[in-house]
Amino acid sequence: VDGTRDLPHFAGTGSVSECAALCRDFAYFGHQSSMECWCGNSYGKFGKGTGCQCADHNDVGVGVNCVYEVAMVGTNSSQRMQAVADGSPSKADSSATHVGKTWKISGPAEAAHLADSLVDAGFLGCFEDIADGT
Repeated sequence: VDGTRDLPHFAGTGSVSECAALCRDFAYFGHQSSMECWCGNSYGKFGKGTGCQCADHNDVGVGVNCVYEVAMVGTNSSQRMQAVADGSPSKADSSATHVGKTWKISGPAEAAHLADSLVDAGFLGCFEDIADGT
């Protein structure tokens, strides 16, 4: 635990969906630098950030977090939909449930689109990670 950071719990590295899974015991997670996953139950204590490259999931920037709400990214649904998108039917089914809603998935392209939509829905913005922005 690093109390000097906006999201103080380092969970490892991974994609946005993998960070959601790693931070499943928290309300929020940040994707930072080279795919670092930081978790916490509050965010924004250092204010909005500038310079986040949240669309570039491999290198979003240093000293800033692309912050997501864990529940909105829906790790279980995203993993099942990604399995459909990857063509792994043994790991997936033909529907996904997320926050009380169920979608029928007709194929890999629709599964990938829905997984991306859930990630977009969970995105809260760019926030400074530490007080001086470095």
